[in-house]
Amino acid sequence: MRKMKKRTNENEDRQTNGHEPSGSPDESKQQHPDLSGLYFISFQPMGRAAYRGRVESAVNGLLLIELYDWSDNQPIEKRLVPIALAEWNDEFETGWKFYPDKQALEEASQELTEESEES
Repeated sequence: MRKMKKRTNENEDRQTNGHEPSGSPDESKQQHPDLSGLYFISFQPMGRAAYRGRVESAVNGLLLIELYDWSDNQPIEKRLVPIALAEWNDEFETGWKFYPDKQALEEASQELTEESEES
């Protein structure tokens, strides 16, 4: 019976041609941009604002988010949500719009508040 050579490193056996194999931890990074640290406003169908907050981290297709209160802009809770919820859908005007900092979030929130008061 032929003895098998003991593997010292599993990566030696992979034929990747410079790419990670399918299903690797890096796959989700390639499919989605890093949203960590960005602020957002989420929208329900027909562009109605629903939530706003900040993405604390993004790992394996999930986002850890902190939601802010609309009235006083204070954090109210944290949630773990699938990243797919953040993807924008032009047909239904749903998804999330992202902002680089809290000031940009507050300006966008103010514009939405003014628009809803005019309606």
